[in-house]
Amino acid sequence: MIQEYFTIGQEVTLLDGSYDFGLVALSLTIAIFASFMAFNVATQAAVSTNKFRKYTLLSAGSIAMGGGIWAMHFLGMLAFELCTAVSYDVGITLASALPGIAAAWVALYLMTKPTISFTEILTGGVLVGSGIGTMHYSGMAAMEMSPLLRYSPSLFILSIVVAVCLAMLALWIKFGLSAVGIKKSSLGRDALIASIVMGLAIAGMHYTGMLAARFVMPPGMEFTSQPSEISIYLALSIAMVTVTLIALVLGITLLFKYKDVSSRAIESERIQRAITDIAVDAIITVDSTGIIKTANPAVTAVTGYSPEELIGQQGKILAP
Repeated sequence: MIQEYFTIGQEVTLLDGSYDFGLVALSLTIAIFASFMAFNVATQAAVSTNKFRKYTLLSAGSIAMGGGIWAMHFLGMLAFELCTAVSYDVGITLASALPGIAAAWVALYLMTKPTISFTEILTGGVLVGSGIGTMHYSGMAAMEMSPLLRYSPSLFILSIVVAVCLAMLALWIKFGLSAVGIKKSSLGRDALIASIVMGLAIAGMHYTGMLAARFVMPPGMEFTSQPSEISIYLALSIAMVTVTLIALVLGITLLFKYKDVSSRAIESERIQRAITDIAVDAIITVDSTGIIKTANPAVTAVTGYSPEELIGQQGKILAP
C-alpha cells in the first residue's frame, strides 16, 4: 500500500503549482521564531534545580516549538497554490502536530545537558529530523483534493536527510562553539544561530518534501479554483495563534525566572540577617527618612533598647 505513493505511471498528467513568496517568508520566520523561543526555554530549564519546574519548562517549550513546526508546515502548504480546491481532514491535521512536539522535546532535552557526545548529536538529529518528517508527511496525508498525491523516492529520502543533517548542526552549535574557543561573552549568540539553523531544518525539510510531491491528475478531472483570499486569511490566523502560543510559553518562562530571582533574594537576605544577628557589634540600618529598619541583638548591650523597641522608630532616638 505504501509503495503506491511512490509509483507514478508513464502516461499521466502532473499538476504544477506556484508559491506565494510572502507566505513562504512568513512560514520561515515562524519556524525560526518558535525555535529561538524554545531554545531560550531550554536554557532556563537547564539551570533549574527543581525537576517539576524543569520538565514543565521543557513541556511548554516543546509545545511552542512543535506548534511552530506545525504552523510552518501549514503556512507552507497555504503558500502553495494548485489549480484545484484543497481541504484538510481535521483529525489527521491535529494529530500531525504530535510528531513535531515529540521532535521538539528531544531537541530541547538534549540542549539542557551540560555537554553532549557525537553519538547523542547523531541520535538526536535522527530523532528530530524523523519527527519533523513524520509531521510533514502526515500533514500532507490530511490533504483532500481531486489530484492523487505521489512522491519522488529520491527527493523523499533527500527531504529526511536535509532535516536530520540540519538538526544535527543545530544541536552541535549549542555545544560546539564553546568547545572551539568562542568567548563566553559571545555565547549568547548561540541560541540565535542554532534557531536559524533549526528553522532552516524545518523549512528545508518541508520545501524539499513539497518538491518531492507529485500531483497526478485523474482522467476526466475538472478544475475548481480556490480563492487566494481564503489562504491568506487562514495563514494569518495560524500565524497569530502560533505567536500567541509562543507568547504564553514566554510568560511561563518569565514567571519561573522571577520566582528564581525572588528565591535567591530571600535566601541572600536570610544569610545576611543570620550574619548580623550573631555579630558582637551593634548593627542598625535606617532608611532615607531616618526610620530604623533593622537592629541586631547586640544593640541591647550598647543602647539599652531591644531590637523590637528600635525598629520603626526615628534614628534620633539614639542620636538626637
